[in-house]
Amino acid sequence: MRYFLALVGTLVVGSFTAHTWAGEKSEAFRGRAVLTNTKYETIEVPGQSGHTLALGSEDGVIFNETGGTFLDNARYQTVWCYDTGKPPEKGEGYKVFTMPDGSQIIARFEAKEMSTSSSDGLEHGTWTLIGGTGEYEGVKGQGEYHFKYVTETLGWDILEGEFQR
Repeated sequence: MRYFLALVGTLVVGSFTAHTWAGEKSEAFRGRAVLTNTKYETIEVPGQSGHTLALGSEDGVIFNETGGTFLDNARYQTVWCYDTGKPPEKGEGYKVFTMPDGSQIIARFEAKEMSTSSSDGLEHGTWTLIGGTGEYEGVKGQGEYHFKYVTETLGWDILEGEFQR
């Protein structure tokens, strides 16, 4: 019984602590970005009306809304590929952030929900930090993003999650 209570106590205390990687505390992050298309190409899938593969890139800037220097005033570039027009629509790619000092943070993203119609252009997905350079070498983190096109070439992106240096 004593072992059972110790186990329950450990689980309860553990459930109230911050997410950690290798014993280090993570920090919450929320960023708001503006991106513009720099490249956009589509290829129709033969014999599949309305089914296309798209490849593109975007360039912009991101601002930290939670305070601190993580991804604040960083250049924000994406490269992506999408399979659209035939369910389930899929999208994935990379988000590369270049800090004012030249350090980079690299994330891989996966679209979970997409609407590619020109009237709403919404996308929701997850991101995982996969690497960094300079001050951000060894950075880890994960979260969600919400992207919306405002025009055919301009959009905003909100990233929320946790990171650890």
